[in-house]
Amino acid sequence: MNRRRMAAIAFVLISVAAVYSKNQEHQANNPYAQMQSQFARAGDTARLSPSPARHSPEQATQVDPYAQAPEGSRAAGIGTYIPVSSDAGGSRSDSYDAGDSGAGNSRPAAGSTAPDFASWTRQTGGDHSAAVALPPGWSLFEIAKGTAGVSGPNKEQVVLGFQTFVTPGSRNYAPYMGPEQALQWFLRIQGVRLVRIVDRAPAGQRNAGGQGEFMTVETQTQEGRQYKSLALVMTNLMQMNIWKFYLSYVSAPEPRFDAEAQTMMGIWKSWKLDPGYVQGSLDHAQKTVQQTAAWMGDHIRHNQQVNANVNAGIDNALRGVSVMENTDTGGRGEVQIGTEQQVLRDCERRGMSCREVPTSELVQPQ
Repeated sequence: MNRRRMAAIAFVLISVAAVYSKNQEHQANNPYAQMQSQFARAGDTARLSPSPARHSPEQATQVDPYAQAPEGSRAAGIGTYIPVSSDAGGSRSDSYDAGDSGAGNSRPAAGSTAPDFASWTRQTGGDHSAAVALPPGWSLFEIAKGTAGVSGPNKEQVVLGFQTFVTPGSRNYAPYMGPEQALQWFLRIQGVRLVRIVDRAPAGQRNAGGQGEFMTVETQTQEGRQYKSLALVMTNLMQMNIWKFYLSYVSAPEPRFDAEAQTMMGIWKSWKLDPGYVQGSLDHAQKTVQQTAAWMGDHIRHNQQVNANVNAGIDNALRGVSVMENTDTGGRGEVQIGTEQQVLRDCERRGMSCREVPTSELVQPQ
């Protein structure tokens, strides 16, 4: 099977099981700005995130399934910034109710001020595939394919659901790696240096079949700005050397991170996918899988036909015969090897059209 087509099939099937940009000034002010456009230029492919397989139409307004902190993360101290409850209800209204935010179930970081959730509003944009609740002074810089990008008034940044498939041949391709190495790889592409990992904890069952970690990290931009971030990084190895990289994070200049932690995590927890987008993605994925399965079935049948013809050709050679066909009637018969031209001349004298059947057509399709 052609390796390029096999890679395409593997990519489609696993992405179903699994379903940004800003101006240059914003890139200088934020550690991971314009990551979507950079990956697009590199030839990597951004996909629906979270995976559509996790969402039925009734669950389409569910909050980020990766946002709830695992028990181990709270023990490690990372739970300081991760809400530990999730919204099991329907979609929210434009007013962001503090009682619905789940922030009351998070342990406040030292020095942080409890946000005034009553003043928050739900916002969307771009392709309207997702929405988040934002406090005054915060703004969306992109909504695309379920990914949300938010910037704060003091160079804070929240990016939710960024996902890309890293494919051989793309400019920034690297072999599969776990979350820590993948985060370092990603930061290097953005021109950001990972200074140190402050804290970390496994992501539990959020990434079955792959690896995932919550990491609190300190980074430095090329301009020397110091940032502190809390990130959920997940990676999955696929077929044909393709692998998936997933990232959600909150980030702020290091001196402001603790004070902004509850606000940023409230934004994280408010992130929801649009029901129509989820359903459309599921429908498209199902259609793609059906088309791929049909192609694979055709390919299997073709290979079976090729093998049958090769075996028939070998058998004929061992028996010293060739197969001749009357092209008018479709009738076939065997003749001794070396008499084929005589048989063709006899056919011509009798006003018949005959031919020697090539090996590729010895076995007629059922």
